[in-house]
Amino acid sequence: MLNIRHKDGTVDAEVEVNLNQLKELHAKEIKEHGVDTLTPFEAFPKVRDEIQQLQQAVIQRETEILNLKSQNNMLKEQLEEVKIEILQREKKMKEESVEREK
Repeated sequence: MLNIRHKDGTVDAEVEVNLNQLKELHAKEIKEHGVDTLTPFEAFPKVRDEIQQLQQAVIQRETEILNLKSQNNMLKEQLEEVKIEILQREKKMKEESVEREK
C-alpha cells in the first residue's frame, strides 16, 4: 500500500487529492472496461490536467471576486459622496429658507 503520510502523520492536501482522483479514474476504467486499462504513466497526466484545470478555475473565480470587491468598494465610496452632497444641499436649502423668512 502507498504511504502518503509524513513522519509526523500529516498528509499534503494536494497529494491526497491526487491519490483520490487516481482512485476515481481507476474505478471509472474498471466500470467502463472491466479492468483498468491505464498505466500509471497514462493515468497521472489525466489527473494532473484535471487538477490544473480546477486550479485555473479557482484562480479565475478569485480574480472575479477581487474585481467585484473592488467595484463594491468604489460604489460604496460614490454612495458616501452622494450622501455628503445631499446633506450639503439640504443644509444650503435650509439656510436659504431661513434667509428668505427674514
